[in-house]
Amino acid sequence: MALSPDRGKLLTYDESGTLTLWELSTGRVLLVREDCESAIGDNSTFAFLSGDRFAYEDQSGSVMICDMETGETSLFLEKALPSELTSDPGGNYLAVKSFGQIRVYAGDSLAALDQEQDRLIVGGRNGKQYAISIYSPEELLAKAQPGVLY
Repeated sequence: MALSPDRGKLLTYDESGTLTLWELSTGRVLLVREDCESAIGDNSTFAFLSGDRFAYEDQSGSVMICDMETGETSLFLEKALPSELTSDPGGNYLAVKSFGQIRVYAGDSLAALDQEQDRLIVGGRNGKQYAISIYSPEELLAKAQPGVLY
């Protein structure tokens, strides 16, 4: 399950392999994709993006992007095997944790961001909240404190 950043939509995925997008204010179903069990990974997480889209991990470990209006999906990161996907509250940034590294992408264009830009991504999995900050090496050294791991 995933709640949209504006708290207006809920994305559910059930054991029958059905992915459903709900409009919470009306209870109306906006999108239904059946037989997704072959497309969505067992432990897949979802992240809402700007432009009425969301990201998820498929069975092959690739990150896919789904357009909520059309239901069309497209490949974003092939065999990335992400351990986490999250976005900021506005869906402006997507963070993908894969192979111990975190990459941040623009939510609208999905272009990789310059890793020297400072970005804050807030998200969570299984009810746990966490924050990811990306700093340039110079900024990190300026913030460093003895005995503190970053």
